[in-house]
Amino acid sequence: LLFAEEESPVYADASRIQQVLYNLTDNAIKFSPEDSEIEIACSERRSRMVVTVSDSGIGISEADLSRVFDRFFKGDLSRGQDKMGAGLGLAIAREVMLAHGESLEAQRRPEGGSRFFFTLPKADEKNLRH
Repeated sequence: LLFAEEESPVYADASRIQQVLYNLTDNAIKFSPEDSEIEIACSERRSRMVVTVSDSGIGISEADLSRVFDRFFKGDLSRGQDKMGAGLGLAIAREVMLAHGESLEAQRRPEGGSRFFFTLPKADEKNLRH
């Protein structure tokens, strides 16, 4: 776990963001080797907090990258590893982020594995008091 240097409140539905983090982390665990590391990081970029979940698992093919958030989609590489999943976790996570007015993005890591990231708007002190 890597956190920003200072605690920064954000505007978000905490239970929904928890669901997004659960879905991303669950996928990272499912598609990574047993003794590998999964990194969850939070950093600040301009007036936003960026949350990233990175793994060193099987990754996402270039062809599947544009479809990975589609409902019921399971990439060719994941079919053999994810026996129980319905292909809804990433679609749900993206819908949650869209409801927050934000996005959820996926990348292939050059060193192998995947990286998913989303942003949340930082709350300013003036609006926190109301």
